[in-house]
Amino acid sequence: MAKLELSKEDVENLVVIAQNGDSEAFARLYDFYVDPIYRYLFFKVSKEDAMDLTENVFLKVWENLRSYRRGKYYFSSWLFRIAHNTVVDHYRTKKEYLELNMDIADDTAQNSPVMLT
Repeated sequence: MAKLELSKEDVENLVVIAQNGDSEAFARLYDFYVDPIYRYLFFKVSKEDAMDLTENVFLKVWENLRSYRRGKYYFSSWLFRIAHNTVVDHYRTKKEYLELNMDIADDTAQNSPVMLT
């Protein structure tokens, strides 16, 4: 499959069309950006999570596409900010806690929090 080539102007025009509800224009944007977004996420989270988060990013983009304002910043910047925020949310909600084992406490003098003089 050949790499889809789009100029920044092509992207901005597709965004305007997609903002008016054209799913084909959004599909072209998706095809153009899905690999870079996946690669970005792949280096931030696990492979399985990267696949899921990529889907989430594009769902958020579709749901919030009307809030994108042309000229304020590039669409790619807006898209990668959504990807970044998705990673932050992922780690914020996926906190793992380890239970401390109290049976292995080391209370030797060299590990004591009290300085002995």
